[in-house]
Amino acid sequence: MTAVLKNFLGTYTSRYSDFEGYWLFGFLVASLDELRINLLDPPASPSEPAFGVAMRLAVEKFQDQVRKASLARHRVQSAWLTLRRSPGTVRGTVNSHAGLGYRVEFIAEAVTDDGRRHEQACVLFVAPHNPAAEFRSAGRLTGRLSGPA
Repeated sequence: MTAVLKNFLGTYTSRYSDFEGYWLFGFLVASLDELRINLLDPPASPSEPAFGVAMRLAVEKFQDQVRKASLARHRVQSAWLTLRRSPGTVRGTVNSHAGLGYRVEFIAEAVTDDGRRHEQACVLFVAPHNPAAEFRSAGRLTGRLSGPA
């Protein structure tokens, strides 16, 4: 399960989690304090489309990692992802453009049927979406989308 959570965080936070062809998390960070996602149940769609994409992708990518690990679904009793933004801004770079953003902690946790609790976390610099500093995904140009058009 530890490897499942680690691989999940790697794929979820990657450039392939996009919204309108850009890295998804730049669309969330300005209004994010804390978001907790149940990874075993498809979430209800929130009013903000980028948050809906973030929730749907989390569930899909977690379930994909469980499947790739050949782990029977009934072995996972609970699984959650928490995104937590730091309170103050920090300086960082996006594609060699310096700017202000936030540290966002991604915490994936799961409890297996034997009662064991597993957790993996990572912290990333996330700047608010800025199309002048970001590259648009080639997938957006060919019609492959992670988020709504």
